[in-house]
Amino acid sequence: MVLELTYGNVPLEWYGKNSNSPDLKLWGPDVASVAGVITLPYRYQRVTGALAITGINAPDGTTLPGGTWSGKITVFPVAAFTWTAATNIVVAGTAVIGKMLDFLYNPLGAAGVGKWYPSYIA
Repeated sequence: MVLELTYGNVPLEWYGKNSNSPDLKLWGPDVASVAGVITLPYRYQRVTGALAITGINAPDGTTLPGGTWSGKITVFPVAAFTWTAATNIVVAGTAVIGKMLDFLYNPLGAAGVGKWYPSYIA
């Protein structure tokens, strides 16, 4: 089996070339935290505001729970927002201003329900 990467040594979906989400881009405008489920349409996203996020929609637009998307998004907190484990985030936590925060999505999480796993909780 041969894996062909025409854009360098990184997955093609980083360049919006994934067949499941052809318009996925790397960077987007700032997104304000919401008291509820937030949609982060880009792989790398600055998040502003200090509201409690209860869940995350996948970058390709699939909604809770499930979808077929899997992977990591990276958030750059501009404010100390929080997130809860109310929907599809596995554990609650608080973002640290200026500290990069990764969320890794596993579509085959507990009981077959996809969950986001944060890289830190405070």
